[in-house]
Amino acid sequence: VGDIHTQQHHLHWDVKMVNSKHLSFNFVPPFLRKSSLVKNYVTTPDEDLRCSGFVELDAQRLDWEQAPGMRGHLAGPKNGHSWVWGHCNSFVDEQGNPSDLVVDALSARARLGKNQASPTLTTCFFHYRKQSYTLCSLWGALTTASQHSDAGWQFFVRCGRCQSVSLTVQ
Repeated sequence: VGDIHTQQHHLHWDVKMVNSKHLSFNFVPPFLRKSSLVKNYVTTPDEDLRCSGFVELDAQRLDWEQAPGMRGHLAGPKNGHSWVWGHCNSFVDEQGNPSDLVVDALSARARLGKNQASPTLTTCFFHYRKQSYTLCSLWGALTTASQHSDAGWQFFVRCGRCQSVSLTVQ
């Protein structure tokens, strides 16, 4: 519950979030965390929330019930050179029913000195049919093919349990 008042506007909200699957993911590979090479912390502590409540700005109100949501956190002394972070837990099947699929991925380049950047590192989390699949090793982060532009994001992941996944987000 919250309120913000200015001279011209009033914003009021009441939002309740329920963790539906208790899924979480830390994007930084353990080797990079332990070595202090990466100084940022990137995590999704709640991959699959259901949010109910409302937000009201002046006389306009927006209500929702059981809307998909997530809670993510990026922190550190400096941002990286460049990065893209994508999350979706609102997929539907062919009949329009909610799907059990959750996808969370990050591609990032670290700053190396003033004018250089590291190779792109990509880490991913997938949850489908009550199984979670993670790609968060240094080798996996270096070998995952990832390309992004204003038009979309495409990546190709190889991992032991899921063999390979190709995903295009537009």
